[in-house]
Amino acid sequence: MASELRVNTLKDAAGNNSVGMEYVAEGSIKARFTVNQANNTTALSSHNISSLVDTSTGRTTYNLTSAFSSANEHCAVGIGTDAATFYYYTIFNQAAGSATFIQGASAHDVDFASVMALGDLA
Repeated sequence: MASELRVNTLKDAAGNNSVGMEYVAEGSIKARFTVNQANNTTALSSHNISSLVDTSTGRTTYNLTSAFSSANEHCAVGIGTDAATFYYYTIFNQAAGSATFIQGASAHDVDFASVMALGDLA
């Protein structure tokens, strides 16, 4: 027989420190998105992303719903693909509430790009 646990809010033993379900596991992904840069900057899927901005060719800036505690606490990695070619992304102009990711030297808008971010939320 399968078990199921459903909760809306978790609290510590004293009843303090409400924790949202999406942030339960320490070290879990705190923000992510997938976008088709070639067509638009609407997220195909996302978590903790309030908006995406097409900054320029191969660059997308993401704005967070819940900011990270500081730029030093915000680590992100991105990958993308266009047909059979894979691209890596570098995160720069990193701030607590947003960051821009860019392809290498031959930047162009790819069909599928994903970014995942780790760190401590504010």
